[in-house]
Amino acid sequence: MNSTRTCGWCTTSTLDVTLTNCPNCGGPLPPVPESNDGVRTLRLPPEPPRAPRKLPDAYRNRLLVWKNVLVIIGGVFTICLGWTVIFALIGAPMLYIGWTRAQGKLKALTLGQAVPGRIVDVDRDMSVTINNKNPWKLTYRYTAGGGTREGWVHAWQRPELFPEDPVWVVWGPDDPETSCLWPPLV
Repeated sequence: MNSTRTCGWCTTSTLDVTLTNCPNCGGPLPPVPESNDGVRTLRLPPEPPRAPRKLPDAYRNRLLVWKNVLVIIGGVFTICLGWTVIFALIGAPMLYIGWTRAQGKLKALTLGQAVPGRIVDVDRDMSVTINNKNPWKLTYRYTAGGGTREGWVHAWQRPELFPEDPVWVVWGPDDPETSCLWPPLV
């Protein structure tokens, strides 16, 4: 088991397994799996704070712009290549969709209701390649809005999560389909 944990808020890594919060930004760190007699167990981490939650500014910017492929490509197409109508027609919807999805995730993280969930699947997503690397796709299940829902998230570093591990999920106050893991993954 890898004892290095990476903060999903600011991407700082730490080897100190006793820390519960990031030494850089103060955000909660992912839990450390325990091993008893060779059996790996992961306890549900502490519940997220009550809404409204304060998120680190750097994380907000990363989610809205710097790690948002649709916003980056849509912005380049619309702003830099907007003089050609075809690029503007392609870029503007990409920019809008990327920005709207990120705003929904921010709303879920800051104002959403926290519920326990479970990891369903952890696998490489071969349909996405950036710099010759494929992210990990974590699918999780949670109960919200009167039904069972599924969400997924990409992580570029192999998380210490496996199917059936407990996680916290925050879901949007207006849309139970919009959800995020708490704390987020890198």
